[in-house]
Amino acid sequence: LHEAPKSGLLLAYLWWNLKDPRVFWATMKTLLKDQIHNFYFIVKLLLAVYLVDGILKHDDERTWWVPCKEKTGLLIITAITVLPLVLLHCIDYVCVSWRLPGISRAKVQSALLQQFMDYEESSRFHLKAGDLIMAMTRDTPNLVNGGYMSATQLAKQLGRLILLVAYQFGGTMVFGKGWTLGMVLTCLLPSVLLPLFLIAFLLLRRGLVTRLLFNQNEKQNVLVDQAMNIVLNFGLIADFGQKSRAAGRFDSAIQDYNQACVEFLRVEENDEYFFTWLSTLSAALFTYFGGTEVLAGTLPLGVFLGGVHVFSQLGQAWGLIYRCLSDMQQALPGLQRIVFLLNLTTDHHDRTSIAVQNAESALILMSQMQNSIPVGERMDALPIVVQDVRCSFLVRSSTGQILRSASLALRGDMSIDQGQFISFVGPVGGGKSSLLKVIGGTLLPQSMAGMGFFVPSHLRILHVGNEPTFFMGTLLENLTIGVRVGSSDGNPDRVWSICHRLGLHEDVLEYLDQGEALAWNQVLSQSQRHLLCVARGLIANPDLLVMHKPTSVFDEKTSFSILSMLREFVDCRGVEAGPLYGEDPQAFHRRRPRTCIITSSKQQGIEIADKVFHVSKNTGIRPLEKTEVTADMMR
Repeated sequence: LHEAPKSGLLLAYLWWNLKDPRVFWATMKTLLKDQIHNFYFIVKLLLAVYLVDGILKHDDERTWWVPCKEKTGLLIITAITVLPLVLLHCIDYVCVSWRLPGISRAKVQSALLQQFMDYEESSRFHLKAGDLIMAMTRDTPNLVNGGYMSATQLAKQLGRLILLVAYQFGGTMVFGKGWTLGMVLTCLLPSVLLPLFLIAFLLLRRGLVTRLLFNQNEKQNVLVDQAMNIVLNFGLIADFGQKSRAAGRFDSAIQDYNQACVEFLRVEENDEYFFTWLSTLSAALFTYFGGTEVLAGTLPLGVFLGGVHVFSQLGQAWGLIYRCLSDMQQALPGLQRIVFLLNLTTDHHDRTSIAVQNAESALILMSQMQNSIPVGERMDALPIVVQDVRCSFLVRSSTGQILRSASLALRGDMSIDQGQFISFVGPVGGGKSSLLKVIGGTLLPQSMAGMGFFVPSHLRILHVGNEPTFFMGTLLENLTIGVRVGSSDGNPDRVWSICHRLGLHEDVLEYLDQGEALAWNQVLSQSQRHLLCVARGLIANPDLLVMHKPTSVFDEKTSFSILSMLREFVDCRGVEAGPLYGEDPQAFHRRRPRTCIITSSKQQGIEIADKVFHVSKNTGIRPLEKTEVTADMMR
């Protein structure tokens, strides 16, 4: 990617935008609007020349024909100058509703977020903490404003430049009384030399500007990473008395970033004066030679004054063209990072392949079922099958930082019928949590030969880890995040009942009614957060609930309440989900079976289970009798 031509990346980005019909038509309307502004500018210039050489001169001094009285002409020129401004004002106001920058930003930001959610584990391994945030909040706006919108501004300035050059030659020829060598050189040389100077200047400064831009952006990324690390690891920093050291590192990052900004701004300031000097010198030359022609009577005063204005506008136009090209160059580091993030490997293809294979396997299994199983119940009779599973994953610290990558291979067979309660036991680091992630869909198996891995594709699966996570929102929103839209599972009364039955304190239950958006990781205790995660899994009411050590931080009483509700979740096909079998058998059977798989850290989790499986790297996956379970296996 670093060796890819930067201009090629930028052109590909522009073309990618134009392939969107919304962006295409908004761009076309914007370009048309800009050319209308250019046309209005040249009309005002012609009117100014006509005013000086026609309306404001006496009859014997006029070089232009005046079809009406002077005052009437002044009124007409005033009206032609002012009235189009009303139209331009309306067009510019409506232009905001075309949302060209917003649509382009949304395309990039949505693509980044979608790609991030589809990343495979190895891609996440290459990401720093602030890479995606900076790409979405800094690089994308810079790319849109400095890349795409600067391209439209470049088109506007090129259109104005063409009109100015056309007036410079055509206007002087039509409205003047002849050409002299000085006038030819004065008009011709800036038109030829300015673009040559622009190209040469860009080529000479490109390497330096690019290096400084990349350095500035890299220092800013380091600064953001430092800030995020302090925020995420503040507890560790405070506990070990490292506040001053963390502050020192952050101050050093600030100084490095500020120094990088100063170095770039120095170069940018010098570059901006380049075309100021060129336009000023060109205007000075025209003032001298054009003034000489006015004194000699070969150049009308209006044409001369218009020429002075044209030279000023030429310099401004070339300066703006350089500014557009410079802005596009400044967008390149961000574009390169965005392209890198958009091209990291995803697991979308693998997930699609698994879904297709599971669907094909389901059809085969259902066709092999006996006629004694009704057709409408055959999907509920499909088992969950795991054979000789292999996977790779990332090892993270307690703060979520990625430490290294690892792999796991578990031999053995396991078949689970829907509607069962399953407990996994085994040694620490034996692969229990990884196997749960594979079944829960958060970790993909590396190979699937035949029926080596099969989870019915129609099941709603929820994996609940042992690290409680909450977002900034109300407690009710946090607890109902997994509820399907429009489902009664998110009914506040049901949520309150499940939380109450799990034994949550009245203070926590009050938060459900208050509707405050709080930082729950700070408001709630560790045991409360863990208990709410169990409640969130039951509230979501999935077909397959996978939980890692749901009782590990609780005492026997609370653990019994949790396991009893998980058992109820399986037996009653959901907790607080509707009529029980004895109350309404038909309504009960209309609900799909509920399956629960946990890693058990207490004997209660073994006794309440339908089946127990031992998971270990050495012995693989094997069924185990409840009487064979030892204390060493429940860790």
